[in-house]
Amino acid sequence: MAPLDSGILVPFFVCVMLGLLVKGFFSYGNRQSKIHLIEKLLDKGTPLTPELLESINNISASSTTKRTPISNAVYLILLGLGLAVFFWAMSSSGAPVWLAAIGVFPVVLGLSRLVGIFFDHRADK
Repeated sequence: MAPLDSGILVPFFVCVMLGLLVKGFFSYGNRQSKIHLIEKLLDKGTPLTPELLESINNISASSTTKRTPISNAVYLILLGLGLAVFFWAMSSSGAPVWLAAIGVFPVVLGLSRLVGIFFDHRADK
């Protein structure tokens, strides 16, 4: 088994770190905008009730993190297929071929969620 070439690993980890930095930047901006909104409300003299704070917290959460169960299942299936293809492609540069089997786990989880959605839908009728 040949060691992995650092010419492949360095760009991969740079892309991962760049993705994490971008996510952190947007999370920070979202948090700052919520703090700015709360400061404006306090300047106007609006009382901060728990319901108001909950609604402020759900402004961005509803648009970015809420997904339907079907979209979660499809996401897992596609993630598994992507991992399988990635590790299969890595096998040409010396990685073991069996690494492609790692993609099977998210695919099976996604399929099981789809089956669960199907049975829940039938039970509702």
